[in-house]
Amino acid sequence: MLLGAIYRNELASVARQLGYFIEPRPDGLFEIKGYSETQLEWFSKRKQQILELVGEHATAKEKQWAALQTRAAKGKELPREEQLGWWQAQDEAFNLQIQHPVPKVNIQPTLDSGAIPDSSAAAAVTAAIEHCSEKTVAFKRKALEKFVFSEIKSFSYAELEKAIA
Repeated sequence: MLLGAIYRNELASVARQLGYFIEPRPDGLFEIKGYSETQLEWFSKRKQQILELVGEHATAKEKQWAALQTRAAKGKELPREEQLGWWQAQDEAFNLQIQHPVPKVNIQPTLDSGAIPDSSAAAAVTAAIEHCSEKTVAFKRKALEKFVFSEIKSFSYAELEKAIA
């Protein structure tokens, strides 16, 4: 779980560096701003497969099981060119009117709503220490990392490493 949170945070950081604006979601994930909810749902085929198998009100563990059961075998993916053609055909056939967001060039990464006010890694570590020490006198580094990466931040894992050290 922690590695997944770190991966998502790094991905969000790179998306910001490329000039895209991101929108954090309550589940710790994020979306690139500029796509409608209808467009996102239409192209979320994996989510649809999982929900068809276990239902809308399934537990996280049941959804995880369904994700493994419905996942295609490695090496069976469509080539990117075919996927792009299929996506474009879907957009035209169902009149989704997708306008891909254009990255803003030379912008500084900023926090979107829902993230901590002070975006520095040091401030995030300080907040994590305060949070963890409210519950116990001794805690592990993993608890700090889990708190810091519980939502998308604007700094990288490397910056966090320096702040903790």
